[in-house]
Amino acid sequence: MIRSHLIDGIVRILTPENNTAGIGFVVNDGGLILTCAHILRGYKPGDKVPVRFHIAEEQQRNAIIVPEYWRDPDAEDVAILRLEGDLPDGVRTLGLIPICVLRDVSQMREVSHRTEMLRIVF
Repeated sequence: MIRSHLIDGIVRILTPENNTAGIGFVVNDGGLILTCAHILRGYKPGDKVPVRFHIAEEQQRNAIIVPEYWRDPDAEDVAILRLEGDLPDGVRTLGLIPICVLRDVSQMREVSHRTEMLRIVF
């Protein structure tokens, strides 16, 4: 079961017909949403995309696909959207995920002693 504070940061990303295309995650208080680019098929960078927040399902909002942070679905498959307006009441950010990129298995021991943070700077 997903903990409630995690659900509060989940966004449903909709197709132009208002069907669910996939989900995204609110990563900061400024309304940035992280998702996979393949979820946004049919849209292009700069387009408005309808979204619904799990905690505020009755509120449909628009978010813009940020062109400089769009990575093709056949490559890195990452997209960042910027919500138009403020986050709905009760929406919580999920923060950034600690990551470490390993070149080979021999780095595993080093990883247990050091964590790098993914930073998105705007």
